[in-house]
Amino acid sequence: MVKNEKGQSMVEYIMLLGVVLVLVLTVLKNPKFKEMMGPNSTLFDGMRQSMMYSYRHGRRGATSADTTDNGYGGNHETFTNSSGSASRFFTNDAEYPAP
Repeated sequence: MVKNEKGQSMVEYIMLLGVVLVLVLTVLKNPKFKEMMGPNSTLFDGMRQSMMYSYRHGRRGATSADTTDNGYGGNHETFTNSSGSASRFFTNDAEYPAP
């Protein structure tokens, strides 16, 4: 047994830091990780498409086909009920009298 163990903890921490650094770099350099979290990531592209659809239509898109259809044709989902026959907004029952 060595009586002078000064600096052993520091060496162990440096070695542990090196192992952690190698593991982190291995994950960051992985092509699958770059595909999911990189500049043209599938994860963030899907989130972007979903947010664009929900912003435009007022509801979440159920499928990927929903999120790619960003057209304005037909009744707007946030203004009409599901049958498309009436508005969701309140209006007066009778016309306002003429001034």
